[in-house]
Amino acid sequence: RLTQTASGSWDLQIRGNNPGNLNDLLTITGEPSTIDGSVNVELVDNGNGPFVPLIGETILFLDARPGVSGTFKNAPTSPIPGGVVEWSFLYTPIAVFLRADHIAWRCPADFDNDGTVDFFDYDAFVVCFEGGPCPPGKTADFDQDGTVDFFDYDAFVTAFELGC
Repeated sequence: RLTQTASGSWDLQIRGNNPGNLNDLLTITGEPSTIDGSVNVELVDNGNGPFVPLIGETILFLDARPGVSGTFKNAPTSPIPGGVVEWSFLYTPIAVFLRADHIAWRCPADFDNDGTVDFFDYDAFVVCFEGGPCPPGKTADFDQDGTVDFFDYDAFVTAFELGC
């Protein structure tokens, strides 16, 4: 059984999206669970640097088959190289998930996340924009409006020209 009070704080470590293997997962099989308080999310090195989720990606961290009630009070954030992942919670009657809602990049033009703005960023964006692979945590939807279009390309070029 799990009972977390308003003063409670739950620390999660995430290395990837594989519950119980690459990230912390608590499974409750006894009595219904009650949650409150806060959750802290640490993105851990998975061998290629810290795990960076995709926008909209969900990660199961509480599986409470007897039921779960309550909500967490915070909206956790996790630092990553060059930015911060902003999370929210998705609640079902028997589980709680983290959802990566947004990544706030400190330097959006550093598209390959290497700490510098150069031709490699431009090339990485063009490859991603044309439907090729994108760097971890990046998307061709540069303006984050839900559509990949010319406005994304224009927004990236503007950011690239401004540098950091």
